Amino acid sequence: MKKTTVLSVFLLAAFIFLFYSAPYCEAASDIDSKLVQEEARMRTLERQISEHQQRVRQMGEREQGVISRIEELDQKRKMTEQRIRVLELRSAKTKQAVEDLRREIQATEQSLVSMKRVLEERLVNIYKYGGVAELNLLLSASTAHEAMETTLLLNRIALQDETMITDMLVKKERLGEAAAQLEAERNQLAINSAALEKSRKTYRQEIASSDSFLQKVRSERALHQRAVKELQDSQREIQSTIMELMRKKREAE
Repeated sequence: MKKTTVLSVFLLAAFIFLFYSAPYCEAASDIDSKLVQEEARMRTLERQISEHQQRVRQMGEREQGVISRIEELDQKRKMTEQRIRVLELRSAKTKQAVEDLRREIQATEQSLVSMKRVLEERLVNIYKYGGVAELNLLLSASTAHEAMETTLLLNRIALQDETMITDMLVKKERLGEAAAQLEAERNQLAINSAALEKSRKTYRQEIASSDSFLQKVRSERALHQRAVKELQDSQREIQSTIMELMRKKREAE
């Protein structure tokens, strides 16, 4: 009878121990499982944050590269525009010089026409009157010396007429060559200006394209920055959850 009583007491104590220890074992196991899950989530978040941060750095480097490229293109565009302005000024100056030469050529031609008209009239008079006029001049001389001077004067006048006409023709030819040279220079300036204008348009297009690409890079960088912030917020929440689980685990122990 006494042995039966002792056995009953032992069984009752074992039952009480198992009854109260079972919830503890179950609670500790559940906390450990949750801790494993949260720590796994934490590692995933850390990896994702690292990836997005790397992309942010890459986008930042790419952004700086694009900005440098835009600055380089803009500098080239400004230099091209300055060269275009210089060419335009040179072209305007050359155009004015061509116009001045053409006016001078026109004046020279008018002088030639006047001189030819005078000579034609003189030739007509010579044809009509022969050497009567010159003879009258010679006969009006009072001395042989005066007559000789009159002859020399007449020859000098004829020679001067010939020289003037020759000089005017040479001048006209020279002016024509100068005008042609300036016109050729003006045409070359126009060609160079057109080429520079094409380059300026190309630079502007490249700058516009680079600006568009820069906006895309900045947008992508902003997305990764926002993702990093959101993931870091989640990371803090998980850290808080892990701390709470560890506190409960200590209390359960």
